[in-house]
Amino acid sequence: MTRALVVFILLLSACFKTLTFSTCDGACPPADAAADQTTVECTLVPDGGVSSDCAASHPDQPMCSSDNTCVQCLSNADCQSVNQSCIQHQCVACTQNSDCSSHLCLAPSCAVGSDVVFVDNGRCDSTPDGSYDHPYCDIGPGIAAGKKYVNVAGSMTEYQQVALTALATETFVMGPGSTAVPTARIHGSSIAFSLAVSSATQDLSLHLSGLEIEDQGSSNGSGVSCYNGSAQKVSMSLFDCAIHDQVSFGVESNCQIGIASSQILTSSVGINTTGGTLSIDRSAINSNTHHAVVVTNTAYTITNSLFFANGLSLNNDQAAIKLDAMSTGVIAFNTIVGNGMQDAGGVNCLGSQTVSDSIVFQNSASSTGTPTTQLSSCGTSNVALGATGTPVFTDPSDYKLDPAAASNLQCCIDKVTDVTGIPNTDHDIYGVHRPLGMGYDIGATEVK
Repeated sequence: MTRALVVFILLLSACFKTLTFSTCDGACPPADAAADQTTVECTLVPDGGVSSDCAASHPDQPMCSSDNTCVQCLSNADCQSVNQSCIQHQCVACTQNSDCSSHLCLAPSCAVGSDVVFVDNGRCDSTPDGSYDHPYCDIGPGIAAGKKYVNVAGSMTEYQQVALTALATETFVMGPGSTAVPTARIHGSSIAFSLAVSSATQDLSLHLSGLEIEDQGSSNGSGVSCYNGSAQKVSMSLFDCAIHDQVSFGVESNCQIGIASSQILTSSVGINTTGGTLSIDRSAINSNTHHAVVVTNTAYTITNSLFFANGLSLNNDQAAIKLDAMSTGVIAFNTIVGNGMQDAGGVNCLGSQTVSDSIVFQNSASSTGTPTTQLSSCGTSNVALGATGTPVFTDPSDYKLDPAAASNLQCCIDKVTDVTGIPNTDHDIYGVHRPLGMGYDIGATEVK
């Protein structure tokens, strides 16, 4: 009997030593008045606000849940200070817009509500103010609101063209994705989306993502235009955008422009730069009437991209990529196939430029597969021209290397071991990690 009483007392003492406010739930009786003051039961706050009971004892769990336990959050609004969303009473990284009280997820964090303006021509009313409940009807007014993020909803109705001459320091215009159903489609009558800066007092940045941009057939119609006439740096980025059916240029720029994970097609010229800088990565430039890319007096980086079926409508020299003598940069890990009607259907270098680690093959209708018909005046390093093994693709539409083809082992797979000075070498056009073998694969794709 004495031994049992001692065991009971020891167990009761241990209960007090391990007592925590949110887990004991009154099961362990207080030893004295002082202990009782630290175990006050959590009381649910009617409006969902901070519980004084929880805040005093559990600063990291200040809310009282419906089962009278202290938790980190009850709703997304409780996680605004850390820009996260509330899932199962914990503030966690968001994965979709609906996770956030601001209605915009910038994974892993939610955007701050005061930084976001909304555009939705399917939900806007007669008194739009850019809020989630009263979005603007078009993109122009959304940008003019001066917020950092302009969230554009997908719609079956096209948005009007955008012409900007001024901009907040940094602005993000974000659609649902270039392959979303429906997309956020901008349909221009001349230039669908233009930024023309004549003067500025500070550097400006415009980021376009998840948009579809097309033309209505104007004689000077272009998809995206960026012009900088100021002494400040003006930059533009395109991510996950589809730009097509432009009478003139898909993209024209003298700014610092970056294009990633995008497709530019069925225009006269895909991309035309006349100064500034150009970066292309993980993109497809195809089916343009003339050149895919024309680079003039521009510093360029072109990597992990696909160029095909450009310059097929005219019986003249229409190389996929044309570089003037003043332009310098890197062209590496690209697949350039089936472009041009005559010689130099691949890359035409008018300076001392070099093409490296790329597949340049079957360009120009009259091509015999020899190096002189694929490249004009370009230096080369690890370029597959078909002379040492013909590249074999698994599907003509995606130009992925067939891992089972013996000729690919000869020309392309694991052929690159030194990538010094080349950017963007940790991924291919589809986001597959590089390298996967003993070396890097030549061309835009890495064999899995």
